[in-house]
Amino acid sequence: MWAGGELAWAGRKNLLRVGQTVAETTRVRSAEGKRTRAGEQMVVVGVEKVLENEAGEAVVDRRCVFFSFFFFWCLCPSRSKM
Repeated sequence: MWAGGELAWAGRKNLLRVGQTVAETTRVRSAEGKRTRAGEQMVVVGVEKVLENEAGEAVVDRRCVFFSFFFFWCLCPSRSKM
């Protein structure tokens, strides 16, 4: 689930245009285990996505997302054993 973030645009210096080739680089900036107020486990992950064209960085997207234990449980193929 998305928890917050920010977008930084290069502005008129480097506009993205329809049809351009754009590369996206995604980096995990942080990951921290936490507990909800109800005591459930979750992981808060900081992610940075950079969109670049031939002129360089055009957009930087930084966001925090969190994943609950329930999310991991749903993805686990052997959850019937849990």
